[in-house]
Amino acid sequence: MNYAPNTDMPADQIRDALWEAGISQSDIARALKVTPAAVNRTITGSSVSHRVRLAIAAAANLPVNDIWPSAYDSSGRLINPELRRSDSGSTRRRRGYSSPKTDHGWFERYQALLKGRV
Repeated sequence: MNYAPNTDMPADQIRDALWEAGISQSDIARALKVTPAAVNRTITGSSVSHRVRLAIAAAANLPVNDIWPSAYDSSGRLINPELRRSDSGSTRRRRGYSSPKTDHGWFERYQALLKGRV
């Protein structure tokens, strides 16, 4: 970590981690059926989506609490479960579904996180 403890990872470092993993914001958006803007807003912190955060962490192959320590405890559980409620209707759903073009196992990690946390 190159940032102060207990502060969220800066957006540029999240983008770098995704780039290093070979995953684009569009790949995540396609898999979650949300707009790429919804993923970008979650990365920049202008929007909060538990579901998108889990997908970003899985795609970057990082623990969610390493990216957003202000929202998740050391076991990866939400500190404030109210964040889950912001997911309903907060992002416009995209029509259709297509799986990620590049699959590096991140979508399976994301689904495992959802099963264990939601």
